[in-house]
Amino acid sequence: MKPVNLATRPLRNQRPWILLVVCANLSLLVLTAIHFRTALRLRPRETAEARLELARIDRRLAEIQAESRALDRRQPAESTMGEWAIIRDLVDARMFDWVDLFARLGESLPEGTRLLSITPSVKRDVVSLSLEAVARSPETMFETVRMLEARSEFEDVYMANATAKDEGVASRLELVYRPPVSADSAETVPTEVEERS
Repeated sequence: MKPVNLATRPLRNQRPWILLVVCANLSLLVLTAIHFRTALRLRPRETAEARLELARIDRRLAEIQAESRALDRRQPAESTMGEWAIIRDLVDARMFDWVDLFARLGESLPEGTRLLSITPSVKRDVVSLSLEAVARSPETMFETVRMLEARSEFEDVYMANATAKDEGVASRLELVYRPPVSADSAETVPTEVEERS
């Protein structure tokens, strides 16, 4: 016959479960120790390489900053500045709009005035014109000067010399031409180049 257990909570054999939990904890502890040891072994090598790379980058950054400071201090030679000014004037002369100038002059010249020659000179975005003109009479030449002065595109108009000829009065007119700037050309062509001071 089997003994009767009168306890309200019978005793169960939990030794296998406790043994399983202890073994799992021990294996977890062993794995943690192995992982920690491996991490310690690898860490100095990785940080040394990273520190070397960081030092190399810092040296390169210092070199670039030194070069930048040296470039900021360098000024071009006077001869180079003169060459740049000549090249800029040549580019300005090439970009000169002859069609627009002829249209403005055609609207400005009175009846009885003929142009013999036009000589432009472009310096730092200022267009100076020297016009050789022949008019029927001195009054017509003065009227030419007045009509050019009345236009907003022409400034500082003066008669440099006047001589009487068979066909009338020949004169050289000096003036400054300020071509109107269209919206398209203002966006595509810069009118001034920044200069270092």
